[in-house]
Formats: sequence, C-alpha cells, structure tokens
Amino acid sequence: RPALSTAEGRAFDVIPVALEGAARGRFSRWSLRDTPPETRSRWFRADGNELVLDAAVRSLVRFEERNLNGPEPWSGAGYDVIFWRNVMMYFTPGAQREALARVTRALSPGGYLLADSAPHPSFSSDPPPQSPRADDL
Repeated sequence: RPALSTAEGRAFDVIPVALEGAARGRFSRWSLRDTPPETRSRWFRADGNELVLDAAVRSLVRFEERNLNGPEPWSGAGYDVIFWRNVMMYFTPGAQREALARVTRALSPGGYLLADSAPHPSFSSDPPPQSPRADDL
C-alpha cells in the first residue's frame, strides 16, 4: 500500500446528510460498479451488501458543509487535486463558468482538476463549460 501519512483531504457538500453518509465511507456495490476490482479489494472490505472504505483513508478526510457556488472554500486554497463530481449540473451556465474559474484558481501550480461527465441541464443556449485538461493547468 502507498504511504497515506502525508495525504489529507477535504470533502464539501451543501447537504449535511450527504456529508454524514460520505463520512461513514459505506457504498453500495452498484455505486462502485465502475471501480476496478483490484482497487475495490485494496481499499474496501465487504460488509453485507455494502463496501466499506478503509478506515486509514477515511481518517484523512475532513467533511465540511460548504456552498461551492461561492468564494468559500476556494480562497487562497492551493489544492493539488480537486475531484469535481456531481457539481456543475446544479448550476446555471453563468454560475458554471464562475465556479469553474474559482476552482481552477484554487489549484496549486501543476494541480489537477478531475471532473465527472455528469449531464448538465440546459438553462440557456450556452454550452456547459469544458473542464480543463491536466496539461492546461
């Protein structure tokens, strides 16, 4: 296993119950269906119908109630990696552009923005913003 002692993470959501669920680190097998089997066996253990994330990994993450459609928590952050998942689909196209600009500014030099491909609603004729490639950051 790689050393985790220097890693730390912060998880944000505007919905407290979502944070509570994430902090438990318990996932249905369906929610991890696209996770490679070797990753599942390395970092998760089965508990009934759920897979439970390794406690060493869970202990590295702080869960915080934050609104990602504002400057907080991005001000002066300097993140090495941002996992931007299930976020943009809730914003209007204008808010999507603003949020994407804020989050990319929060990256450390050479940092990565890893975004999902969740569908974006059509609030207007504007196309949703494209996530920057790691090479462009």
